[in-house]
Amino acid sequence: MYTLRDTPMHIAIAMSLPEVMDAIGGAKISDLVDDDVTKISGWLPVAKVDELKPDSAISVYYGTQQVALFRTNGDIYALNNRCPHARGPLCDGQVSNDGKGPTVRCPWHEAYFSLASGEVIFGPSPRGVETFQVKVEDDTIYISRS
Repeated sequence: MYTLRDTPMHIAIAMSLPEVMDAIGGAKISDLVDDDVTKISGWLPVAKVDELKPDSAISVYYGTQQVALFRTNGDIYALNNRCPHARGPLCDGQVSNDGKGPTVRCPWHEAYFSLASGEVIFGPSPRGVETFQVKVEDDTIYISRS
């Protein structure tokens, strides 16, 4: 008997997106959000401030979208975690501040993105990445689509 974890990907097409994510070992988003996760909007709590140490990054989910949270120079930034060039995980990239504001370097092919705007600063990426608004209330980090 197959379980969701045993289900081949070509069969998973008949599953809802949360079921697919759970089947391949993604975050258990089906337990965290409503059934129709494609229509997430508004402010969503994604992490506690103490989970995001100074000068670090973590990945969180906004509905089904993986988002990288960065904390640098006392500010928190949120942007799509996947580089548009080859889907490299931006949360694993190196953050720097070269005078143009804080940037992150994709760990796979060295595309540089602005943490504030998501625009490509340098590298092979064909476009920038989506950014999210960030607010902190009661020691909880919330993000919303810009």
